[in-house]
Amino acid sequence: ADGTADDYFFVAYNMHWVSHLFALPALPKGKHWYLAASTDDGVLKEPVLIEEAKCVEVEERTIKVFIVK
Repeated sequence: ADGTADDYFFVAYNMHWVSHLFALPALPKGKHWYLAASTDDGVLKEPVLIEEAKCVEVEERTIKVFIVK
């Protein structure tokens, strides 16, 4: 790890038939989680800031990829 933004990522897989909450790992001070891709939206042109960074809802049969900036 050389400290670049792609050193932190989290992939949430929900293969269940109902939505579930996933806890996001704690980050160093000044870093924030962003949604970068999902099965519904594909790879986003601009990552979306996750306002409530402690947990995220992942809909049924969905994969979401989160990155850190």
